[in-house]
Amino acid sequence: MNRQIPDLQQYLKAAKAVKAINPTHQRAVTKYAEAHRRVDFHVDVASFAADQVDLKLSKIYQKAERKHLALEEQWFDKALEIESELPKRELTNAARQLIKSIQEQETPEITIRVTKEGTTEKEVESYLPSNFRVDATVQSWIIVKGFNNAGWTAEGYVIPRLGSGGIHSVVERNPHERLNDSLYAEGNS
Repeated sequence: MNRQIPDLQQYLKAAKAVKAINPTHQRAVTKYAEAHRRVDFHVDVASFAADQVDLKLSKIYQKAERKHLALEEQWFDKALEIESELPKRELTNAARQLIKSIQEQETPEITIRVTKEGTTEKEVESYLPSNFRVDATVQSWIIVKGFNNAGWTAEGYVIPRLGSGGIHSVVERNPHERLNDSLYAEGNS
């Protein structure tokens, strides 16, 4: 498997989207989110280095793995230090936003087309986990949107679940597959 070396700036993008409840805590909240993203970054780089051990440069990769695991510990300690300075509700809010931002950054929103024939939006909604929602109804389709989360994925859970109720659905690979985008736009407003 060809993995790319993780990019720190990509990891920090999710932290920049986190907003404090109280603006006086914004600086600490941003530092807290960045510290956690740096922990994730160093864990992933160490994992990347460990995966390279069988190559000719294995000693270099082993050294890099040890270095990044040590940096991961340092940033984790820093995150705990910042955490002690923030109110509990700011921490809860920051963690929730950070998780959402990471999910949106790492997993693009998925669109599922559900055949409208013989079913209603309400019936489709009853089959959906909380990370998916009915977005619109167009011509002969009910449009469902959401993000894969843990085992609640479009192709591994949502489509088979809809199928168990006799409801045909497919992941939309290209928005131009839909026959009439103008109807979709009208139904989405």
